[in-house]
Amino acid sequence: MAQVDGLLLPTEVVQDALGTKPYVWAIEQERVAKRPVKLGVRGEGHVQVLSGVKEGEVVLVPQGKPVTVGGRVRPVTEQGRP
Repeated sequence: MAQVDGLLLPTEVVQDALGTKPYVWAIEQERVAKRPVKLGVRGEGHVQVLSGVKEGEVVLVPQGKPVTVGGRVRPVTEQGRP
């Protein structure tokens, strides 16, 4: 089996994925940071991120509210708990 580089993230996490400057909203010390990413293979519902975010880092899943760089957030798990 071939090794796959990068991370596989849900497409809704990557902003401007079809544009020239894709990015994710990363969470750094409970604040939002705009993090440019380099993308690889795109699949149904997921995209490969080759650089810009590392395994274990927390990224924001946009929920329809405006996101502001430097804005304070309280991360929650997939189960809805902090």
